[in-house]
Amino acid sequence: MSTQNLIELNVEGMTCTNCAATVRRKLEKDGMADVNVNFANGEVTFKNPTPLTVDQIINNIDDLGYHVVSNKAEEKKNS
Repeated sequence: MSTQNLIELNVEGMTCTNCAATVRRKLEKDGMADVNVNFANGEVTFKNPTPLTVDQIINNIDDLGYHVVSNKAEEKKNS
């Protein structure tokens, strides 16, 4: 199967595994799949099978107290 809706974000403010777990749990609760969070380099990647937009997801992460500094979102959709 091809990768669909792959999102890659750079998030500031995560300083420990607990921070990463908080972001991961929020994304999973919002319906994201294959969530990977690395607090050391601030990298967050996941697939978005939901109707949420990237901006809505970024706002949800910001609401947790972290800051998305770059959106390297690659949305690969089958046409």
